Amino acid sequence: MRRNHKSEWVLPLLLILLWLGCGHGVLYLPSSSTECGWTQAGGDAHGGGLLDPGPEPPLRLRWQQKVGKPPLGSPLLSGSLLLQWSKAPDLYGFDVASGTRVGKWGFDDPVCGPPALAGAGGRLMLVSILEERSQLRAIDLASGDILWRQDGVLCAAVVVRNDTVYAAMESGQLMALAVADGQPLWNLALEPPLTSAPSLAKDVLYIADGDGELVAAGIDSGHVRWRRNLGTRLRSRPAVDVARKQVLAAVDGSLHALSADTGEPIWEADFAGLPSIGLFLSKKVVAVGSTDHSLYGFDAASGRRMWRCDTDGIIRAAPVGTDNTIYFGAGDGWLHAVDISDGSMRWRQQLDGPVLTSAALTRRSLAVTTELGTTYVFSP
Repeated sequence: MRRNHKSEWVLPLLLILLWLGCGHGVLYLPSSSTECGWTQAGGDAHGGGLLDPGPEPPLRLRWQQKVGKPPLGSPLLSGSLLLQWSKAPDLYGFDVASGTRVGKWGFDDPVCGPPALAGAGGRLMLVSILEERSQLRAIDLASGDILWRQDGVLCAAVVVRNDTVYAAMESGQLMALAVADGQPLWNLALEPPLTSAPSLAKDVLYIADGDGELVAAGIDSGHVRWRRNLGTRLRSRPAVDVARKQVLAAVDGSLHALSADTGEPIWEADFAGLPSIGLFLSKKVVAVGSTDHSLYGFDAASGRRMWRCDTDGIIRAAPVGTDNTIYFGAGDGWLHAVDISDGSMRWRQQLDGPVLTSAALTRRSLAVTTELGTTYVFSP
């Protein structure tokens, strides 16, 4: 039986606290790993899906476990713990090293949007609830208490950087909230609906509004610095190339690079189909998946297409990877690893069903969950 009482959270969440850790506080860790991992969509606030150094192929299966339903977002990796939400909605906790399940608990209310971890050591779970009064909730993993709530429908991924949460509401409100208590720091009204997460670099965030514009705003006040209409609705989360001072955005059939400072166009490149919900960005290459069953790699400086890797399924999730390898799942049920320089297949693994959410990385592992509700963890 599912109940919405805090008491249901306390025991499993106390268990989770014992397993969580990233160098903050006195926490028990059953393994020697103390590295921080993939705690939100895309791994971090930049939106580029890059972790370097990270695992390189060939990879071997460490373990697999059932979560019963399709996943809601990527696995969340923090210290020695893997957390995976399913669309039941249930939240599962596993030990990354062994695959041992350390907890499972559920909600009465539907969960909308990929959850995220926040706070020191990832001690807060940020989860968006759809009910009569929809809201973003911050749950303390030590006590099970709901520390704060923010009303509104939120189905895009929240983005966390340091002590601030950035939430794109479907109503068109982009909000900056304090991690500690949920207090609004500022609120920017944009054209609804907001369906993709913002991306941040330095003191600016970039977000696609519901009217086909890419908007740049200061993270301290939400003041709009520039807007650029790309002619049609943006289909993917922007990715920020800090080194080149440019922001990348994909629409139907084309990829755009704009000046991060002014929004002026730098280059445009074409591809077939609709883009994946996020991009991969390394020092040299930007990659986008497509509904035409292909992953496209472009030179980040010039927009020149470098390669195309074909599969037998749509590529909906954002690709992720290292400076050498791009990992992505597809509707064909395969997990693919391609060489970043030429798109050649370095390794692939057949899974039990389609992969429509991104993989998650740490320096020594890769985790991914299929639409049949199986979580896999691989390592070199």
